[in-house]
Amino acid sequence: MTVKFIKLKQISNQKGDLIKFVEINKKFFLKKISEIYLSELNPLSKKAWKINYTCGQFFTNLNGKLTFIYKKKFTDKYKSKIIKTYNAVYIPKNTYYGFKNTSKKQKCLILNTLEIKHENCKFDNTKYEK
Repeated sequence: MTVKFIKLKQISNQKGDLIKFVEINKKFFLKKISEIYLSELNPLSKKAWKINYTCGQFFTNLNGKLTFIYKKKFTDKYKSKIIKTYNAVYIPKNTYYGFKNTSKKQKCLILNTLEIKHENCKFDNTKYEK
């Protein structure tokens, strides 16, 4: 499977919109959900390169100017895509990925959904090099 970009469904409301994150009855990228956590990304910072050898992940940008970077092999040239607020990305296992916050003042807030608990996943991190 390849990286997939998803625009989450928004339902407008005068008092505040509703954003649908997961609908159980529809096909979802993950076979199950074992853990959901939040990550912050400070202004003008990067978190890369990461790889999850165990399972796919479903990330959602909750706040900020977030650029997602990814590549299949570490030696490949990376691809990038801006992930707008309330948009999501599915990352299959064995894909190198990272995030850049392009804001000078605001933190990004990322919601990460895993099929398998983080503590049971095999991850690897490599220092970001351009």
